[in-house]
Amino acid sequence: MKYHCRRIGMHLLKRKMSPKAATKEATPAPASPRDHDEDRDHKHKHNHNKNHDENLDQHNVGDNNNDNNPILYNLAVAPSLSLDSSSKPTSDVEEGQEEKEERLSPNTVKAVLNNLEREAENRVKDGFNRWNFTFGVANTHFVVYMWAVYPEHFWILYIIEGAFFLSFRFYKLWNKRPLNQALHYLDFCWVTSIACYIFLSIVLFVGGPGNELFSPTFRRQFLELTFGVACGPLLGTLLVTPLSLVFHSNETMASVFLHFFPAMQLYILRWNSSVMREVWPVFWYENFDFLNFWPREGLPGSVLGNSLIYYFCWAVPYMIFQLVIGLDLPRTHRKMKTKEGIPKQPFYDTVYHFNMREGQCVWMGEVLWKRPKEESLRMVETNEFELRDFFAYMTLHFISVVASVVLLAWFCSLSKYSHAAWIYAIFGLVILRGANRYVYYSTQMYTSIVRRQFVSLLGHGAIGSGNDLDVNHIEGDWTYSRLNR
Repeated sequence: MKYHCRRIGMHLLKRKMSPKAATKEATPAPASPRDHDEDRDHKHKHNHNKNHDENLDQHNVGDNNNDNNPILYNLAVAPSLSLDSSSKPTSDVEEGQEEKEERLSPNTVKAVLNNLEREAENRVKDGFNRWNFTFGVANTHFVVYMWAVYPEHFWILYIIEGAFFLSFRFYKLWNKRPLNQALHYLDFCWVTSIACYIFLSIVLFVGGPGNELFSPTFRRQFLELTFGVACGPLLGTLLVTPLSLVFHSNETMASVFLHFFPAMQLYILRWNSSVMREVWPVFWYENFDFLNFWPREGLPGSVLGNSLIYYFCWAVPYMIFQLVIGLDLPRTHRKMKTKEGIPKQPFYDTVYHFNMREGQCVWMGEVLWKRPKEESLRMVETNEFELRDFFAYMTLHFISVVASVVLLAWFCSLSKYSHAAWIYAIFGLVILRGANRYVYYSTQMYTSIVRRQFVSLLGHGAIGSGNDLDVNHIEGDWTYSRLNR
């Protein structure tokens, strides 16, 4: 990576900062006015052909040397084409007047290269290395293999990897800065992931026939609840959020599998429990055909009813927490003060504030409240959102959860084929997102970083006219990278 950075720098330095070789030729003999005019026309035509040849040479460099490396072509050739003033048609000048070539300062190019290398080093520190990539690919293959070939033993893998991923993710969230993100575990998805893990790894399997720690009625109720929230909101989160299979990112892989594991384990229990019963007869089993999706006599005793009861059991305490203390925790100007009367410093973040910063605040302001965009951006900067934003957020959250249970979980309850189809479809979607992410890494990311650095150092339009840098395009690329990180 550093080699590519230095190679790009040498290309820019050679093209933009090396002075033209001054060649002195013998003074020709005096010529007639007619000869002088012909000579001037010849020079003008020669200059035009020379510029055309230089442009062709630039394209040939990219075509010959960088055919198989789009990064080098985008960084070395494309920027030089847009920044090189020699590619512009030369205007007629009076004899004896020298052309002034626009040049970049060596310090500017070095600063851009240093920032580029620093960006690469930060990504390596964040886990962008071959070992994490190898582990991510191998673990993905292993999980799919166990689920398809040895479904009776998949629960062991779920218990081991679930414990690791839950602990690892909490550790990473706790060490996030500038705001600690440990309170993200109070969000519905994380609470649901933990609840499914506890049930599927302990409540369901602890205590076999004659040694039951939990009554069959309780287990049936909890199984219907788990089926609804695991095959509904957890799978639905993967459908509507930018989570992807980014093999080098342990954090992203942990989030993806923690949303996938419950639905995969429930597929085995619902449609293939006979295989588990033969290998592990000590566990609690029952005919899982008892699953009743739609309520018959009240909400309890159905997948939809138990899921709604569970949601309100989470939503009421969560809203009380947010209204009492949670909304104030990330604010730049906090309302809570110390004993000395000084406002406390922001330290903790919540999923609500995180999602509002990621675009929901601006969207709500424009669609729901007709709020000026500048005001929404100020709220994003300070984490000081309006109370009506929070209630609108929770309302939309409730609607999305109910919709996911009704559409996704109900579809999974129809047959094993529809259940497997949803798992495969969403798994293919996160694979596609991961592929898009790596294509971005290899073709556009460093080009956008270089352009953004030049804009920040020289200012928009200071590098030359004709092919000015598009600041909006650069910011868009950066937003895409940050969103999928």
